[in-house]
Amino acid sequence: MAEKADIMGLRIDIVEKQELLEEIEDYLQNEYLNVIFMVTVEMIEKNAPDPEYRKLLEDSDYLLPAERSILEAWRQEQAEREDIFTGCDCFHEITKELAAKERHLADSVYYIGKTKEEIQALVDYTAEMFPWLKAQGMYCEGMEEKDDLLVNEINAAAPDILVVALQSPFQEEWIMKNSTKLNARLCIGVGEGIQELIGETGQPKTVYTWIKKKQEDFLKKFHRILFQKKLKKYQESRKK
Repeated sequence: MAEKADIMGLRIDIVEKQELLEEIEDYLQNEYLNVIFMVTVEMIEKNAPDPEYRKLLEDSDYLLPAERSILEAWRQEQAEREDIFTGCDCFHEITKELAAKERHLADSVYYIGKTKEEIQALVDYTAEMFPWLKAQGMYCEGMEEKDDLLVNEINAAAPDILVVALQSPFQEEWIMKNSTKLNARLCIGVGEGIQELIGETGQPKTVYTWIKKKQEDFLKKFHRILFQKKLKKYQESRKK
Protein backbone atom coordinates (compact mmCIF):
# COMPACT_ATOMS: atom_id res chain seq x y z
CA MET A 1 0.00 0.00 0.00
CA ALA A 2 1.21 3.52 -0.84
CA GLU A 3 2.40 5.65 2.05
CA LYS A 4 1.95 9.42 2.30
CA ALA A 5 4.97 11.64 2.89
CA ASP A 6 4.27 15.07 4.40
CA ILE A 7 6.52 17.35 2.33
CA MET A 8 6.02 20.96 3.46
CA GLY A 9 2.31 20.27 3.97
CA LEU A 10 1.90 18.41 0.67
CA ARG A 11 1.00 14.70 0.91
CA ILE A 12 3.11 12.90 -1.70
CA ASP A 13 2.67 9.20 -2.52
CA ILE A 14 5.49 6.85 -1.60
CA VAL A 15 4.67 3.78 -3.65
CA GLU A 16 6.43 0.61 -4.77
CA LYS A 17 7.15 0.51 -8.50
CA GLN A 18 5.37 -2.83 -8.89
CA GLU A 19 2.21 -1.49 -7.25
CA LEU A 20 2.29 1.59 -9.48
CA LEU A 21 2.79 -0.60 -12.56
CA GLU A 22 -0.29 -2.63 -11.68
CA GLU A 23 -2.34 0.54 -11.11
CA ILE A 24 -1.22 1.98 -14.48
CA GLU A 25 -2.23 -1.28 -16.18
CA ASP A 26 -5.70 -0.86 -14.66
CA TYR A 27 -5.84 2.81 -15.69
CA LEU A 28 -5.05 1.95 -19.31
CA GLN A 29 -8.02 -0.42 -19.39
CA ASN A 30 -10.49 2.01 -17.79
CA GLU A 31 -13.07 3.97 -19.72
CA TYR A 32 -12.38 7.17 -17.81
CA LEU A 33 -9.37 9.41 -17.21
CA ASN A 34 -6.95 8.77 -14.36
CA VAL A 35 -4.48 11.50 -13.42
CA ILE A 36 -0.88 11.29 -12.18
CA PHE A 37 1.01 14.44 -11.19
CA MET A 38 4.78 14.69 -10.86
CA VAL A 39 6.11 17.30 -8.42
CA THR A 40 9.53 18.93 -8.23
CA VAL A 41 11.22 20.80 -5.39
CA GLU A 42 10.47 24.08 -7.17
CA MET A 43 6.76 23.26 -7.42
CA ILE A 44 6.61 22.39 -3.73
CA GLU A 45 8.33 25.57 -2.59
CA LYS A 46 6.45 27.84 -4.96
CA ASN A 47 2.89 26.55 -4.73
CA ALA A 48 2.41 24.01 -1.92
CA PRO A 49 1.64 26.70 0.74
CA ASP A 50 -1.59 27.47 -1.20
CA PRO A 51 -4.35 25.19 0.23
CA GLU A 52 -6.39 25.31 -3.00
CA TYR A 53 -3.37 24.24 -5.03
CA ARG A 54 -2.58 21.46 -2.58
CA LYS A 55 -6.12 20.15 -2.96
CA LEU A 56 -5.80 20.15 -6.76
CA LEU A 57 -2.65 18.06 -6.53
CA GLU A 58 -4.00 15.69 -3.92
CA ASP A 59 -7.21 15.11 -5.92
CA SER A 60 -5.10 13.22 -8.48
CA ASP A 61 -4.89 9.42 -8.45
CA TYR A 62 -1.17 9.60 -7.69
CA LEU A 63 1.07 12.47 -6.61
CA LEU A 64 4.63 11.33 -7.27
CA PRO A 65 8.10 12.81 -6.68
CA ALA A 66 9.72 13.88 -9.95
CA GLU A 67 13.18 13.64 -8.41
CA ARG A 68 14.94 11.49 -5.84
CA SER A 69 16.09 14.53 -3.83
CA ILE A 70 12.52 15.03 -2.53
CA LEU A 71 12.59 11.64 -0.80
CA GLU A 72 16.19 12.16 0.30
CA ALA A 73 15.06 15.32 2.06
CA TRP A 74 12.15 13.47 3.70
CA ARG A 75 13.59 10.09 4.65
CA GLN A 76 16.93 8.84 3.34
CA GLU A 77 16.19 5.15 3.85
CA GLN A 78 13.13 5.36 1.57
CA ALA A 79 15.11 7.13 -1.16
CA GLU A 80 17.67 4.31 -1.09
CA ARG A 81 15.11 1.54 -1.61
CA GLU A 82 15.32 0.14 -5.13
CA ASP A 83 11.67 -0.95 -5.15
CA ILE A 84 10.27 2.55 -4.43
CA PHE A 85 9.28 5.07 -7.10
CA THR A 86 11.83 7.85 -6.56
CA GLY A 87 11.70 9.99 -9.70
CA CYS A 88 11.07 10.28 -13.43
CA ASP A 89 13.76 7.70 -14.20
CA CYS A 90 11.48 5.07 -12.66
CA PHE A 91 9.00 5.62 -15.50
CA HIS A 92 11.58 4.04 -17.83
CA GLU A 93 11.48 0.80 -15.88
CA ILE A 94 7.69 0.80 -15.55
CA THR A 95 7.13 1.49 -19.25
CA LYS A 96 9.62 -1.21 -20.25
CA GLU A 97 7.71 -3.68 -18.10
CA LEU A 98 4.47 -2.64 -19.80
CA ALA A 99 6.17 -3.18 -23.17
CA ALA A 100 7.22 -6.70 -22.13
CA LYS A 101 3.57 -7.74 -21.91
CA GLU A 102 2.08 -9.77 -24.76
CA ARG A 103 0.21 -6.68 -25.94
CA HIS A 104 0.75 -3.00 -25.43
CA LEU A 105 -1.96 -1.52 -23.24
CA ALA A 106 -1.09 1.91 -24.68
CA ASP A 107 0.08 2.77 -28.20
CA SER A 108 -0.80 6.45 -28.64
CA VAL A 109 0.04 9.70 -26.83
CA TYR A 110 -0.89 13.38 -27.15
CA TYR A 111 1.45 16.15 -25.89
CA ILE A 112 0.72 19.56 -24.40
CA GLY A 113 3.60 21.88 -23.49
CA LYS A 114 4.87 25.43 -23.15
CA THR A 115 6.98 25.64 -26.34
CA LYS A 116 7.35 23.77 -29.62
CA GLU A 117 10.99 23.08 -28.82
CA GLU A 118 10.17 21.52 -25.47
CA ILE A 119 7.39 19.37 -26.90
CA GLN A 120 9.58 18.25 -29.79
CA ALA A 121 12.28 17.22 -27.32
CA LEU A 122 9.65 15.20 -25.43
CA VAL A 123 8.38 13.62 -28.67
CA ASP A 124 11.95 12.71 -29.68
CA TYR A 125 12.64 11.30 -26.23
CA THR A 126 9.48 9.16 -26.30
CA ALA A 127 10.19 7.95 -29.85
CA GLU A 128 13.66 6.82 -28.77
CA MET A 129 12.71 5.25 -25.44
CA PHE A 130 9.25 3.86 -26.29
CA PRO A 131 9.00 3.49 -30.11
CA TRP A 132 5.61 1.75 -29.97
CA LEU A 133 4.00 4.93 -28.56
CA LYS A 134 2.81 6.95 -31.56
CA ALA A 135 2.30 10.72 -31.26
CA GLN A 136 -1.35 11.53 -31.98
CA GLY A 137 -0.82 15.29 -31.79
CA MET A 138 0.75 18.18 -29.90
CA TYR A 139 -0.34 21.61 -28.68
CA CYS A 140 1.61 24.46 -27.11
CA GLU A 141 -0.01 27.89 -27.35
CA GLY A 142 -3.18 29.92 -26.78
CA MET A 143 -4.76 27.43 -24.39
CA GLU A 144 -6.76 30.05 -22.48
CA GLU A 145 -8.41 31.29 -25.67
CA LYS A 146 -8.87 27.91 -27.33
CA ASP A 147 -9.75 25.66 -24.42
CA ASP A 148 -12.79 24.00 -26.03
CA LEU A 149 -10.98 23.55 -29.34
CA LEU A 150 -8.09 21.81 -27.61
CA VAL A 151 -10.41 19.45 -25.71
CA ASN A 152 -12.21 18.63 -28.97
CA GLU A 153 -8.90 17.98 -30.76
CA ILE A 154 -7.72 15.63 -28.01
CA ASN A 155 -11.04 13.80 -28.00
CA ALA A 156 -10.92 13.37 -31.79
CA ALA A 157 -7.42 11.87 -31.47
CA ALA A 158 -8.55 9.68 -28.54
CA PRO A 159 -5.03 9.01 -27.24
CA ASP A 160 -4.35 6.36 -24.63
CA ILE A 161 -2.02 8.73 -22.76
CA LEU A 162 -2.08 12.52 -22.42
CA VAL A 163 1.25 14.10 -21.37
CA VAL A 164 1.02 17.68 -20.08
CA ALA A 165 4.14 19.78 -19.40
CA LEU A 166 2.90 23.23 -18.38
CA GLN A 167 3.72 25.62 -15.57
CA SER A 168 2.04 25.19 -12.20
CA PRO A 169 -0.56 25.89 -11.02
CA PHE A 170 -2.09 26.45 -14.50
CA GLN A 171 -1.29 22.87 -15.51
CA GLU A 172 -3.10 21.26 -12.58
CA GLU A 173 -6.05 23.67 -12.84
CA TRP A 174 -6.49 22.90 -16.54
CA ILE A 175 -6.23 19.14 -16.14
CA MET A 176 -8.64 18.87 -13.21
CA LYS A 177 -11.12 21.30 -14.80
CA ASN A 178 -11.26 19.19 -17.98
CA SER A 179 -10.66 15.72 -16.55
CA THR A 180 -14.27 14.59 -17.06
CA LYS A 181 -14.34 15.89 -20.65
CA LEU A 182 -11.13 14.35 -22.00
CA ASN A 183 -11.24 11.15 -24.05
CA ALA A 184 -8.04 9.53 -22.79
CA ARG A 185 -7.23 6.85 -20.23
CA LEU A 186 -4.21 8.26 -18.43
CA CYS A 187 -3.01 11.85 -18.00
CA ILE A 188 0.53 12.45 -16.71
CA GLY A 189 1.20 16.02 -15.60
CA VAL A 190 4.99 16.36 -15.63
CA GLY A 191 5.06 20.15 -15.19
CA GLU A 192 8.50 21.55 -14.44
CA GLY A 193 9.67 17.94 -14.11
CA ILE A 194 9.99 17.77 -17.90
CA GLN A 195 13.73 18.44 -17.67
CA GLU A 196 14.07 15.60 -15.16
CA LEU A 197 12.34 13.39 -17.71
CA ILE A 198 14.06 14.35 -20.98
CA GLY A 199 17.42 15.62 -19.70
CA GLU A 200 19.45 17.12 -22.52
CA THR A 201 17.42 15.62 -25.35
CA GLY A 202 17.34 17.97 -28.31
CA GLN A 203 19.93 20.38 -26.94
CA PRO A 204 22.97 21.15 -29.15
CA LYS A 205 26.26 20.04 -27.59
CA THR A 206 28.47 23.16 -27.61
CA VAL A 207 31.07 24.43 -25.14
CA TYR A 208 28.61 27.13 -24.08
CA THR A 209 25.77 24.70 -23.38
CA TRP A 210 28.18 22.36 -21.55
CA ILE A 211 29.34 25.19 -19.24
CA LYS A 212 25.75 26.37 -18.77
CA LYS A 213 24.67 22.83 -17.86
CA LYS A 214 27.46 22.57 -15.29
CA GLN A 215 26.39 25.88 -13.73
CA GLU A 216 22.74 24.77 -13.63
CA ASP A 217 23.71 21.45 -12.04
CA PHE A 218 25.70 23.24 -9.33
CA LEU A 219 22.87 25.67 -8.56
CA LYS A 220 20.35 22.84 -8.52
CA LYS A 221 22.48 20.83 -6.09
CA PHE A 222 22.86 23.88 -3.84
CA HIS A 223 19.10 24.50 -3.98
CA ARG A 224 18.39 20.88 -3.00
CA ILE A 225 20.65 21.24 0.07
CA LEU A 226 18.70 24.33 1.15
CA PHE A 227 15.42 22.47 0.56
CA GLN A 228 16.57 19.60 2.77
CA LYS A 229 17.31 22.06 5.57
CA LYS A 230 13.88 23.69 5.15
CA LEU A 231 12.11 20.34 5.25
CA LYS A 232 14.05 19.28 8.33
CA LYS A 233 12.93 22.46 10.13
CA TYR A 234 9.36 21.82 8.98
CA GLN A 235 9.45 18.25 10.31
CA GLU A 236 10.88 19.38 13.63
CA SER A 237 8.17 22.03 14.01
CA ARG A 238 5.49 19.37 13.34
CA LYS A 239 6.82 17.23 16.19
CA LYS A 240 6.46 20.05 18.72
